[in-house]
Amino acid sequence: MVVEYALNYALVPNIGSEDDFWFFVQDGTNFVSQCWYTGGIKQNSGWHWQNRKHHTKSWTDMKKFVQYMTKYSAYYSDNNKPVARICRDKNSVQIGDLIQFRNNADIWYKLAIITEIKNSEIYYVQHSPNCLEHRLSEDNVKEFRFICAKN
Repeated sequence: MVVEYALNYALVPNIGSEDDFWFFVQDGTNFVSQCWYTGGIKQNSGWHWQNRKHHTKSWTDMKKFVQYMTKYSAYYSDNNKPVARICRDKNSVQIGDLIQFRNNADIWYKLAIITEIKNSEIYYVQHSPNCLEHRLSEDNVKEFRFICAKN
């Protein structure tokens, strides 16, 4: 469901009424939150969306999202384990996992959703800017890492 949602809304955001997922100027983290929520990660008081005026920072702020998913989500889980982990080995990723990019100024600056892995090539979609099925090998970034959902 994560990939289907990501592909459906990669180019045209899922916006409608105020209660729907609102599109922000910098919308990347909001987009991956929508995708992971659609994929089954449960909302709670630490990570949720009610409407564009009532949501947690961890839903829309990349740094807080990564901290929540890899650390603080453990406080809200039944097994006291976070829902994701940071990994650097591209051979351990799956579709639906995330890519986080670091620029030459050493700033982690965007998230994207892995939608396909074919012949060792990773393809992704993202918002801000919106793109569909981009190849990771074509990116000119200083570094990238993965936010891998724990199954």
